[in-house]
Amino acid sequence: PTRRSSDLQLFKSINIMKKNIIIIFLISIAFQANAQEKTTTREVQLLDKGWRFLNSDIVSANLNQIDDTSWQTVTVPHDWAIAGPFDMTIDMQEVKVIEDGDRGAKLRTGRTGALPCFGIGWYRKLLPVSKSDEGKRIFVEFDGAMSRAKVYLNGVYVGEWPYGYSSFSFELTKYIQFGKENILSVRLENKEESSRWYSGAGVYRNVRLVKTAPVRVAQWGTYITTPVVSAKMGEVNIKTEIYGDEKVQLITEIFDAKGQKVASTKSEGNKAFEQKLKVNKPSLWSPETPVLYTAVSKVFVGKIQKDEYKTTFGFRTIRFDKDKGFFLNGKYTKFKGVCLHHDLGPIGAAVNFRATERQLMMMKEMGANAIRTSHNPPSLELLKICDSIGLMVQVESFDEWKNGKNANGYGEFFDAWAEKDLTAMIKRDRNHPSVV
Repeated sequence: PTRRSSDLQLFKSINIMKKNIIIIFLISIAFQANAQEKTTTREVQLLDKGWRFLNSDIVSANLNQIDDTSWQTVTVPHDWAIAGPFDMTIDMQEVKVIEDGDRGAKLRTGRTGALPCFGIGWYRKLLPVSKSDEGKRIFVEFDGAMSRAKVYLNGVYVGEWPYGYSSFSFELTKYIQFGKENILSVRLENKEESSRWYSGAGVYRNVRLVKTAPVRVAQWGTYITTPVVSAKMGEVNIKTEIYGDEKVQLITEIFDAKGQKVASTKSEGNKAFEQKLKVNKPSLWSPETPVLYTAVSKVFVGKIQKDEYKTTFGFRTIRFDKDKGFFLNGKYTKFKGVCLHHDLGPIGAAVNFRATERQLMMMKEMGANAIRTSHNPPSLELLKICDSIGLMVQVESFDEWKNGKNANGYGEFFDAWAEKDLTAMIKRDRNHPSVV
């Protein structure tokens, strides 16, 4: 009897253990399934604080070993020139301006603000990268850096982009030392006679660190058009560029301004996708009704989500007629606009969302419905605000083409860089409904 009782207890214990193992196994499966449904590896971090800045050129400033503790600590966006001092000898020129009726060259000063925007500056930043990021693709995105930017990571040259108004990106993955410190260094140089206005200086627009899975939506990889729009129905055509070698499923969902899903579709393939969706009774974008929609692109490999990418757009049609003018949503529309340089007056060239919003609201309140971005691609902030408050935009590319206006202006870069700069500008800005 004693042995039989002992065996019975052992049998009960084994059954309890089996049940517990089964329960743990089922919980594990449920957890993994839930994790797979929610997994998205895109992580975007604003690199705003903790930058070191030196307003001069020194040898080997790109190396990790350099002691930068004596450098100025700054927050990006940063304009090194706006603090002054004013000096009317800066950018003094003997110039003949035919448009002003000059018969000979005259001394002209203060054209670039009489502020010290010329010279060389170095920026350094410790990147938030850890051992756990191994296996991801890591990029740094610059909305603009003034100018002749050269980018280094851990002392190694990564790439360069000379035009100070272009947005650009570099992949850092192969330069990252996972589990160690990773220092990003940026050298900028503004040469004298490189601008006809106050350009500002430095990393004056936002910088982001982007971490993704190897399979991902490309930077500016969505192209959204609304070829057919009416009060009853709007057609949406979305082209999506995917990076990676695996076959993927792309799910695209469209949400209205209230966050309600109004359309969705899915496709399988790789590299390039083109999807067409229909939205019932779309609200049209115009200066009077600046209604925005959001397309959410979700990339799956099997059942595992690898990426999620959001694109803001609007339903609107545009047409230019050589005899009758411009038509927005089929309605003749007259541009009542202003030309805006990128700086914010006494605040300088460093991007400031609220200051830009205030400036554009003033334009809107005085009756403007359009902005010309004199004479260069604007900040992303300006376009987002124009989208949301209803200002149409003419995005300009360069102040100079092949024939220059300044000794060290864009004409120097035109042959080698014009196509790259135009491609960056068009891809970045093509989905903004404000850009007409």
